[in-house]
Amino acid sequence: MNTPLTSNRTLLESDIDRLYQRLYSVQKRGLRYSLIRRGLAYLLKATVVLGSVAVASQRFPEYDQVFGIATLAAYGADSVTSNLKRLVAMVEAGYAAKANALSVSSSYNRELGVSIEQLNQKTITQQEFDAKKLLLQNSTHTTLEGALKEIEQRIAANDVEALRQLKIEAEAKQQ
Repeated sequence: MNTPLTSNRTLLESDIDRLYQRLYSVQKRGLRYSLIRRGLAYLLKATVVLGSVAVASQRFPEYDQVFGIATLAAYGADSVTSNLKRLVAMVEAGYAAKANALSVSSSYNRELGVSIEQLNQKTITQQEFDAKKLLLQNSTHTTLEGALKEIEQRIAANDVEALRQLKIEAEAKQQ
């Protein structure tokens, strides 16, 4: 069994894989949030709209209280969970992760392909190839790390802003 110390892979290569997997995880999480929260958002919005219409139309006066409670509960749930803000942030993060992963992957493969071709044509030595590959891996690592850091900071900032918004809404209701 290969362990980090006995595998043929370098620590840098393993770390690049780990960063790429984290980026892919953010992409998957963005898609999952999009599906789940979008469904929840539509359900809550539909409940608010339909409940409001039902109460305003006075077609079912015996159920006005039920419709009113359902409407307020749906509106409150949407407000408290900051559903739309979180949905937008996670979808943006998912798209950013996908774009970064594709960009880094294609750039790495393109640049490595040129170096492999040079090695095969014997226009560079194995040592020169190894040095180019190491530079490329360092650059890839730095790019992946930076992309993840930026995406995670945006998600965190959005979460904090959503919490602040809850605080402002709560204070406004108290006044």
